[in-house]
Amino acid sequence: MERLLNKFKTAFIGLIMKGKITILIFLVIPLILGGCFNKANYQTEEPLIYDTVFTKEIPQKGGYKVKYPVKWQLSESSSGKIKDFQDVVVFIVSTDEEITISIFDEKEKVEILNSFAIESESQTQIDGLLASNYLIQEQGTEGKRSQIIAAVYGDYLYLLKDNNPGSENFVAFVNNFSFLSIPEAPQQQPVKTLSDKAKIRLYFDDLNKENSDCLPDTYQEVIVQRPDVEIGLIPLAIKSLIQVSNSKELADQNLSSAIPVYTRLLSFGYENNTAIVNFNDELNKGGGSCAMAIRRGQIEKTLKALNEISNLLIKKVEIQINGQTELVLQP
Repeated sequence: MERLLNKFKTAFIGLIMKGKITILIFLVIPLILGGCFNKANYQTEEPLIYDTVFTKEIPQKGGYKVKYPVKWQLSESSSGKIKDFQDVVVFIVSTDEEITISIFDEKEKVEILNSFAIESESQTQIDGLLASNYLIQEQGTEGKRSQIIAAVYGDYLYLLKDNNPGSENFVAFVNNFSFLSIPEAPQQQPVKTLSDKAKIRLYFDDLNKENSDCLPDTYQEVIVQRPDVEIGLIPLAIKSLIQVSNSKELADQNLSSAIPVYTRLLSFGYENNTAIVNFNDELNKGGGSCAMAIRRGQIEKTLKALNEISNLLIKKVEIQINGQTELVLQP
C-alpha cells in the first residue's frame, strides 16, 4: 500500500511540474458541480390545487363557498356584529400572506368603506356579481397595502381581503368563490313591469354617410329583458349585436355590420373596468383593415354604451379569439 501511495504522489507531482494540473481541475470541478449541486435545479414547486371546499352558510340568508388548497390553514372568529355567528374567516396562505373573508350588514357598506384609506378603485366581478376592487393602505402602517374586493349579495356586504396586492393566489381564490343561493319566497316576487326592460344601443355603419375613419357611426336601440345581475348585460348586448347584424331589416335601413355571420360569443368577464369578450375564430375571418376597425368599433361602442343604462363603468374592452388576444382583428 505504501508503495502505491508513493507512485500516486510521484505521478501527481509530475502533473504539477508539467503544468497539467489546470486541465485536471477543469475536468474534475464541472463533474463535481454537476453531480452534487445540479439536483437542486430540478426541484420545482408543485402547482397549487384548489380542491378543498369551505362553506359558510347564513340560514335563510345565503352565504358562500370557496375552494382552496388543502395545505392552507384557516381559522374562524366572530366580530359580534351578527350575534355569535362566525363572520370572519382567515385563510393562511403563507407566512407573508393571508386572505380574509368578512361579512357585514349591507346597511353598513358606506361606513365600512369610508373606514379604509382607499388609494385606487375599479370595478370587477365575483361569481357574476358586480363588485368593487380597492387598493388600500393599512391604518397605522407606512407603505403597507392590501387589496379588497367588495360585493353586496342579499342583505350582506362581503369583503375579500389579501395583504399581498396582486397575488396570483388571490386571483385564483376569487375565481373559486361563489355565493350560496338565497331561498326565495314566491309571494314576495315582484311582477315584471316595463322597468325590468333595458334599452341597448347596437352600433353599425351607416351606408348613407361617408365613413373615412372606419368607425361605426350610428346605432339601433333594442329593448331586452334586463338580466338579474348587471354583469349579464355584457353577453346580452354582444349576442343582440350578432343577431341584429344578420337580420335582413338591417340592409333595408341601409345599415351595415362588419361582424361575420357565424360569429359566436364563447365566454365573457369583467375585471378592473375592462369588459372581456371571447369569440370563436369566425370573428377574425375576412375583411380588410377598415372592415376590421369597424368590427372592433361595433363591439367596443356597444359595450361602453351599457354605462348609460347600468352601474357598469366599462372603460376598456378586451377582445379575444378562443381565449387569445394576439392577432385579433388583424387584416
